[in-house]
Amino acid sequence: MIKLKQFNTWERYFDPTHPKYKYQVARHAWFMDRVKGESFLDVGCSGGLALFLAGKNENVKKLCGIDIDSISLKMAEDRLLKYKNKEVILKVSDVSNIPFDSNSFDTVLCGETLEHVTDDCKVIKEIVRVSKPGATILISVPKDGHLSRQHVRLYNRKKLNQLTNGAGLTIIEESEMKASKNGYYLLSNLVK
Repeated sequence: MIKLKQFNTWERYFDPTHPKYKYQVARHAWFMDRVKGESFLDVGCSGGLALFLAGKNENVKKLCGIDIDSISLKMAEDRLLKYKNKEVILKVSDVSNIPFDSNSFDTVLCGETLEHVTDDCKVIKEIVRVSKPGATILISVPKDGHLSRQHVRLYNRKKLNQLTNGAGLTIIEESEMKASKNGYYLLSNLVK
C-alpha cells in the first residue's frame, strides 16, 4: 500500500480564488451528471467531496467511501453529517481490497486514484466485483504528461481502454478535460 499526500479537493472546489477551482468544479460536475441509482461508492474518497456532492442527488440513499487515510475519512464523516436521511459508510481500506460485498453499488467512482496504485488491474477487478450488473463506473486519471512524484503511472486513452476492456467493462462515454494549465484528465463513463 502506497501512502499518498492528501490534496484538499474541498478547498479547490469551494474556493473560487483557488487556481484549480474551475478544473475541480468541471470534473466533479461531469461525474455528478452521470450518477445513477441509489448506492454510490467513492474509491479513494479522500475528504469526501464527491460523496458530499452525490448526496445532493435525492435518488442516492447510500453513500460509501474508502480511503487509506483515516484523517481524510474523519473529515469526510464530519462533512457528511448533514445527510441524516442517507446511509453513510466510510472505511479505511486499500483500494485493491474493497471491503464491500459483490454486486453492491449502482455507481462507483474512482477519481484520481488508479495512477497511484501498483496493481491497477486488481483495483479495476475489485471495482467490477462490487458493482451491480449494469452499474455506472466513472474513472478519472491524469493524462500522459501530467506526472507527479506520487504517480506510479500515467495513462493515455489506449492504456485506459485496455485496462477497462480487460475487466469486461463497456465504454459508454469518454472525455478529456483540462486539469491545470499544463495537464489534462481522461474521464471514462463505463458500464458493467
